[in-house]
Amino acid sequence: MLLLYSFSSEARIDLGKDTIDKEVVEKAFDAHSLTHFKVIVEPGIEHEVTLSMLKEAKARIDLGKYTIDKEVLENVWNRIAPSLAFEFDSHHTVPVVAVRPLLIINGQDDPRCLLEGLDATISTTEKVFNTHSLTHFKVIVKPGIGHEVTLSMLKEASDWFDMFLKP
Repeated sequence: MLLLYSFSSEARIDLGKDTIDKEVVEKAFDAHSLTHFKVIVEPGIEHEVTLSMLKEAKARIDLGKYTIDKEVLENVWNRIAPSLAFEFDSHHTVPVVAVRPLLIINGQDDPRCLLEGLDATISTTEKVFNTHSLTHFKVIVKPGIGHEVTLSMLKEASDWFDMFLKP
């Protein structure tokens, strides 16, 4: 899940909360090029998993597999948004917003957002932040947490917003 917080000219806060899709990719690029986007948070977890799970199950069945693996997930994403998993994967798009504060929160035991999948994103983003001497990038991995949002995750995100969104 990617949370984008933006300020309009009337200082109203607009929240876009979506699973990764075309709209979120467009918002991520907007965040890089438009100054009214202030903070981006990618907790790596989502609340509405039902539709996603159904698509994964159908792809698994179509491929004759008993478990959901990398091939199944790639098949799902290629059906939803061709090329998204390759050309617009997070290790390509997240570093683009390096001028903005960025917080990634992920459960260590999340079976749907594996830490191994974030390695390239974190590595590439750290390089961009370090190149520009930026310090507003933070990764939090919560031990023993799966694909869920906990109160401590919400507290971390809230503290992050307080730090970067307060006037």
